[in-house]
Amino acid sequence: MLVQHHHDPGVFDADHCWACARQAGLLDHYRRVQQQEATLREDHPDGRGVLLSLTARGNQLLLDALPAWQEAQERAQSLVAEALLGLEAGKEAS
Repeated sequence: MLVQHHHDPGVFDADHCWACARQAGLLDHYRRVQQQEATLREDHPDGRGVLLSLTARGNQLLLDALPAWQEAQERAQSLVAEALLGLEAGKEAS
C-alpha cells in the first residue's frame, strides 16, 4: 500500500521523500553507500578538509580524466589572461 505523499504523482525525490525511498528499497542501499563512504573518508590532519581514498577503479577513472581536466585548466587560464589584457587595453584607452 502506498503511503501519503507531499508531492505530485510521478515525481520522485529520495532526498526529501523518505516514504518514496523506503518503498523503492533505496534506503538500505543509501545507508550501505554511506557506510562504505565513511570507510574511505578521514579528516585532514590540519582540519581543513577531508581525505578520500580511491578504489582501483576510481583511481583509473581519475587518471583517464586527468588529460581533459588539464586541457580545461589551460583553456581557463588562457581565457582569463585574454580578459585581463582586454581590461588593461580598455584602461589605457580611457
